[in-house]
Amino acid sequence: MRRLYFLIAIIGVSSVGCHSKDFEWETRDARSAQPNGSIGKIEAMTFNGDISFVSDPAQAVDTEVTKRCKGKDPATDQLAATDTVLDNLPIIDGKLDIKAAEVRCDHGADFDIVSSSTVQLELVNTNGNVSVAGQTGGAKLGTINGHIKAANLAGGIDGQVTNGNIDCDVAELNKREKAVLSTTNGDIILSLPHDISAVFDASSINGTVTINGFPSVRFTADTTDHKTGRLGSGEAVVSVHSTNGNITINARKTR
Repeated sequence: MRRLYFLIAIIGVSSVGCHSKDFEWETRDARSAQPNGSIGKIEAMTFNGDISFVSDPAQAVDTEVTKRCKGKDPATDQLAATDTVLDNLPIIDGKLDIKAAEVRCDHGADFDIVSSSTVQLELVNTNGNVSVAGQTGGAKLGTINGHIKAANLAGGIDGQVTNGNIDCDVAELNKREKAVLSTTNGDIILSLPHDISAVFDASSINGTVTINGFPSVRFTADTTDHKTGRLGSGEAVVSVHSTNGNITINARKTR
């Protein structure tokens, strides 16, 4: 999967323009898109808020948008926060765009998305967390100053964090699919099927690498901070890297 560096590099929220806060304002509204099956990909980008995705095969694609601001002048600051997200979310060629405009540090927006598990996801955030549960269509996730948490995934994942942790649970990783995770300042925990077939490369510049619980592991490098090798016959690809943090790769518990 292509990397998200070019997306993350252009995202930045400056603290310039922050001022004393005389009032706080927040509003939530639900947006219903199209029935499941009509949307194949969801792209979301926000600032100073969280993005969450939960799969539900029985429900149409729904998004709850929470906008908030703190400021001195309700007439101008509240209006600016209201305009951070479009009222009508565009759907073009089967792709749903949910994006907040770049805002001051005292404005923000959360996105809570519900859709079928098979959609592709590309979720990018600055100053907030990204969470995904039950998604099977492949995910590209990125955040600056926040954490990534992913549970019960399939279809591959590309997750990149600057200043935050990654906790990723992969239920299925098939032949030629990839789990690629990286963070600059944070720990990574990756859970994989106990019988996975994958080659792996895990390294930390200032941290340790631990691999636990797999019945078949063949190491080609096995040091405290760098491990490479093969799980099973090596059909998928696992790449995990941290600059300042520990890495743990665990076998999922069988039921």
